[in-house]
Amino acid sequence: MPELGGRELAEVALKLRPGLRILFMSGYSQEVVEGNGTSSGDGFLHKPFTPSALVQKVRETIAKHERRAAPGFVAGPAPPESEKDRS
Repeated sequence: MPELGGRELAEVALKLRPGLRILFMSGYSQEVVEGNGTSSGDGFLHKPFTPSALVQKVRETIAKHERRAAPGFVAGPAPPESEKDRS
């Protein structure tokens, strides 16, 4: 992005919408991305990824934030194998 990096964009978005869930995606390793300012508590997905990996990571990111707000919350099940990775 020409004006902002992902971390800066996330900070601006969180100021506008506190509680917004953040999922970073990068071709770099998570360690490199964390070295550039992301928190290990943020969701992270390494590129390339499959549609089912994206769904799973989104569910994990939502569930992680929901557990903080409502202990005992359990995210719904992953889609059946027949629905995964459809292209």
